[in-house]
Amino acid sequence: MSACRQLLIVAPPGPFRDSLRILVQAEPRIACVQIVDTIAEGCICIAQRVPDGLLLDADLADPALWSFGLLLKTLSPPPRCTIIIHNQEQQRTARALAMPALLAGFTAEALFDAIIDAPQPS
Repeated sequence: MSACRQLLIVAPPGPFRDSLRILVQAEPRIACVQIVDTIAEGCICIAQRVPDGLLLDADLADPALWSFGLLLKTLSPPPRCTIIIHNQEQQRTARALAMPALLAGFTAEALFDAIIDAPQPS
């Protein structure tokens, strides 16, 4: 069993993000959860310390969303990044960019597999 010392969630404020926060904070293998509203705030957090895991909500109204996901792959070591998708267009984009994705409505088990148990990207 692996652990995630620090998880960063980049998602717009609202009930979905609140539910996600409550779920991941209840998981004992996740030590610290940071939440930001924008890609710019996410970049600031990552500049201070690269998290072990990152959840990125594809419903962010930010044109830098997909380029941010690609930028994360260039970090050393790269965080486990999972994008949460809400529709087929987002799914197609995530696949085209080879970004691990979870369709909203996922189970808690699928979420924890993605952010904790999945192999570390290379």
